[in-house]
Amino acid sequence: MTGSSQDFSFAFSQDGAGALVAGASSAARIPEVVVIGVRRRGEQSIITVAETDSVRSLSGSGDATFVHQVTPDESLTVEVRADQVGAETHLRFAVRNDSSFVVEWIELCSLEIDGGLVGDGGIGTIVWPWNEGALIESLSDRSGSWFDYREIQYPSHGVDSIYPGAIESQFLAYCSPAGGFYLGAHDPAGRTKMIDFRATPRGVELVIRHYLAIGEGESLHVEYPTVIAPVSGDWHAAAEIHRRWLDSSGHLVVPEEQELPDWYAESPIVVAFPVRGTHDTGDMAPNRLYPLDRAAATVDEIGEATRSQVMALLMHWEGTAPWAPPFVWPPFGGADAFGAFVDDVHDRGHLAGVYCSGLGWTLGSNLLDYALPREPATAMACAAPTPGDLRSVICTDQRSGLDLCAGSPAVRDIITDQVAKMASSGIDYIQLMDQNHGGTSYFCYEESHGHAYGPSDWTVDAVREMGRGIREIDDVAQGRILLGCESAAADTFLRDFAFSDARFNLIYEIGHPIPLYQYLYHEHVHNFMGNQVNIHQFIDIGRSPDNLFLRLAHSFAAGDIMTLTVDDEGKVVWGWGVPWSDAQPSTPEVIAFVAALNEWRSSAFLDHFNGARMQAPLAVATTTNTLFRVSNPPLTMSDTVSTRWTLPDGGDRQLVINYRSIPIEVTIDGASAAFAWSAVEPAAASRQPLTGVTWTIPPQSMLLLGSDA
Repeated sequence: MTGSSQDFSFAFSQDGAGALVAGASSAARIPEVVVIGVRRRGEQSIITVAETDSVRSLSGSGDATFVHQVTPDESLTVEVRADQVGAETHLRFAVRNDSSFVVEWIELCSLEIDGGLVGDGGIGTIVWPWNEGALIESLSDRSGSWFDYREIQYPSHGVDSIYPGAIESQFLAYCSPAGGFYLGAHDPAGRTKMIDFRATPRGVELVIRHYLAIGEGESLHVEYPTVIAPVSGDWHAAAEIHRRWLDSSGHLVVPEEQELPDWYAESPIVVAFPVRGTHDTGDMAPNRLYPLDRAAATVDEIGEATRSQVMALLMHWEGTAPWAPPFVWPPFGGADAFGAFVDDVHDRGHLAGVYCSGLGWTLGSNLLDYALPREPATAMACAAPTPGDLRSVICTDQRSGLDLCAGSPAVRDIITDQVAKMASSGIDYIQLMDQNHGGTSYFCYEESHGHAYGPSDWTVDAVREMGRGIREIDDVAQGRILLGCESAAADTFLRDFAFSDARFNLIYEIGHPIPLYQYLYHEHVHNFMGNQVNIHQFIDIGRSPDNLFLRLAHSFAAGDIMTLTVDDEGKVVWGWGVPWSDAQPSTPEVIAFVAALNEWRSSAFLDHFNGARMQAPLAVATTTNTLFRVSNPPLTMSDTVSTRWTLPDGGDRQLVINYRSIPIEVTIDGASAAFAWSAVEPAAASRQPLTGVTWTIPPQSMLLLGSDA
């Protein structure tokens, strides 16, 4: 099949095994149209096109058929159809499994692009929807890191490149000045996929792996298309292709109005802290924020200093042990004392929330003398492909245990019961799915749970079913409490986890965070900046003194709620997990920056900002600085962070934040044509007609450009 538009073409190779894709000035190859992952008795095999016994491509029909003869009596057949839809190629496939294998997954039309990325001497970047959005400039930065490419196997890692999970959208892209390519799955049901990229001898390969769990004698026709499209521009252009599909597909299921509390439309800040210990591990004696009336007083002090409502987000509050799922109730100190704390916080005009630890079973805490029996967990646990091999690699510093399968009705019942007990205290928020990044359900092969052998659509359905059960709790149904997860919720779970604990800070290890998630979803949901866990393992804190201001600016400009992690004296720390004994940022300076930004958010200039739709900003020409990293070469960072928004009333706004401790001059070509006024303070008197394109932004402050509807 050959399909083309004015600036894009797709063609199967002559033997049908691969394909070629060409844009106006760029090209990519598909080395193998299909790669098949199969299992038999727990052992995985990978079947490439080269190992299929016949390939048939019907010229002009858009069809290619691949047959693998397992034995004289057993075969696997994959049929692929390519259709040209405007400037896009839409590929669909069907699988017939006449073998004793289980077809675990299909990789369809992975795109290989010649040449390196810009940080490795090439010209391209990768746009990757991992942890709210990553711009990857160097494959070598990722190589050997915590977040290196890995073939995903049992047991799951929380940050695996699985959608729905830490991968929150169903696409990725390659961008370059010469043009680029978009590879997306336009699947309204949001079924399980791996979405990743990997180095090849010739360059880089974009990969989408579709998890299917097709059993012996079964067939499956995958109705949604895998889409290849040209990209002209930067990451915004790639995101816009996906957003156009989101707008028309009906894929997104968002919270209903009555399910959202009033504070969700406001601008609180989140303040995260433990009430026992000082770190994720080590001594867990009560600290200076316990008894909890001390914590309430500290929250109130931070609220007064920032002139903001505060959500107190507690860690190490559980009555079992810190980070020891699935049971958390009653709280440390008892339900009555905890309820009194929640009432006290509310009486002061603030909010209360708690961290949990996701879908796990604690066989032994490494922090306190606490353990659960192995039974009945083995019947609910995420099982390996080989029976009896139950393992977990999640949070092993804090505990030993097992991962629990969301497909097990017993697991869903336990989680719903724990949520109901927490909700009875009157709290406003539960970060429920910690470690289950993005709301993901880990890989499981135990068919007695009522699901297929291996991940497929059931992994999504199970989490949604858990969400439906939780929404039957009155406090949840009536919008008195919200739930979230670690990392922003994957887009198929927006209704279930509408306020989540962002993890863009992890991206500094391998690239640049970009507000990709917010570009796609901010008008529907927003999240909070997160506790910035382990930031000191990625950024060289001592050599990058403005790094917390950078991260606060990124979060605010992205439309999310800012977060402060504090010690037991209420002093700001760089992030969760950074030893409190280390040199920390200046609390007064951080508080002043947060107060100044949040005043903008609550001003008339950004009215209804939570419902705004992000657009590509005008380019900001300014100076740069160096962000030093612990394990990788430094990153060059702009001295400003900028985003652009269309407000619900049609108003146009561009935020330009100087997070540095020095004045920064910026030039924005086209500003006078695009905007009518500028403001340097959130007071109405600061609004001035826009007469130029150059500004000097004072230290740690913001410039706002605007036009009204």
